[in-house]
Amino acid sequence: MNNDLESIKKVIYNYATFADNRQTQDQYDLFLPINEGGMGMSVKYPGMTDDQIEHHNTADALYADFDQLHNYPTTFHFVGQVDVKELSDNSATALVYTIAHHVVPQDDGSQKLMLAYIK
Repeated sequence: MNNDLESIKKVIYNYATFADNRQTQDQYDLFLPINEGGMGMSVKYPGMTDDQIEHHNTADALYADFDQLHNYPTTFHFVGQVDVKELSDNSATALVYTIAHHVVPQDDGSQKLMLAYIK
């Protein structure tokens, strides 16, 4: 089981690596097959209330979310807590907390940092 957990953690860390290297298809493939309303992710930006959280629970929504990372010149996705909930021979379910940092170019040439909390 320990090797299984290490393999799962590798998949989770690949998510951040693929995001930061703009490997949209590879990042998306980590979530397949997706179950409507089940597997996916939720995104909360600072200042949002819980009812404003964005839920990405469809294949199209996930792909679009990952593909929009091309809009940022620099990103950094920091993976925090990892809690593997279910583990079987060929699948796993985990709760993973990530803080995404996106550099956003401004019209005046300056840059701002946008944070997003991903679960």
